[in-house]
Amino acid sequence: SSDRDIFIGSNNADIFSLETTGVDQLAHADVIIGFDLDGEDRIQLDTDISISHDIRLETVDLDLNGIAESTSIQRIDGSILAIVQSTVDTLGNTLLSSHAFISAEES
Repeated sequence: SSDRDIFIGSNNADIFSLETTGVDQLAHADVIIGFDLDGEDRIQLDTDISISHDIRLETVDLDLNGIAESTSIQRIDGSILAIVQSTVDTLGNTLLSSHAFISAEES
C-alpha cells in the first residue's frame, strides 16, 4: 500500500514487526523512529525472510538534507520493508546489524 506508517519506540524494549511485502518507493515505506541501537529493541521479520540471504541494508537520506541518516531495510528484489531513522554513523555507515533482527518464531 502507499500509506506510510510511522512507528515510534518507547523507553522499553520494542519489537517492530515488518510486513512481508515491501513497497517500491522510499516515500511510501514505513518509518521506525526511536530505535534503540544499544538497547533491546528488535525488528521482527516474517519466518520466510532470512536476514542473511533475503535482506540488504542501505543508507538513505530520509530528510533530504544531503546526508544519509537512516537505514532502509530492503528485500533482495529491491522492495523496501521499512526505514529506520537515526541509524547511520558520521562516516555514512549503517549501525544496524543482524543483531537488531529477530524472526517471527523467536518472539
